[in-house]
Amino acid sequence: MSTSKKLTASLAALFLVGFAVSAGATDGNTAIPTKGIQIATGSDSTKNNDSFIDDAGLTAKVKAALTKDVGLKTLKLNVDSRQGAVTITGIVNSMREKDTIDRVVRTVEGVKSFDNAVIIQKP
Repeated sequence: MSTSKKLTASLAALFLVGFAVSAGATDGNTAIPTKGIQIATGSDSTKNNDSFIDDAGLTAKVKAALTKDVGLKTLKLNVDSRQGAVTITGIVNSMREKDTIDRVVRTVEGVKSFDNAVIIQKP
């Protein structure tokens, strides 16, 4: 199996284990073996899994909010969230678009801080 396929399989397994743990599928102190890797599910890793799921949910909410705005839905923006801190990167055509990103992202519930790192590049 290629390295890329192994990495993809490992990440998929980790993601599924995170959902199983958050859904209460384990007693919180069990190790869950997954095809060559073992992931401890004690209290520390449960917090990390919850954080990962929360970050993914926040990223999805921010992307959805940006897509709803007519002026932004065609832009290719990257959204990254970590513990409520959202960073947007990409290229916009004007300061107006960058300001609109600011306005939209700051209205999303769960955003604790925001870094608008988009670059303005005139067409």
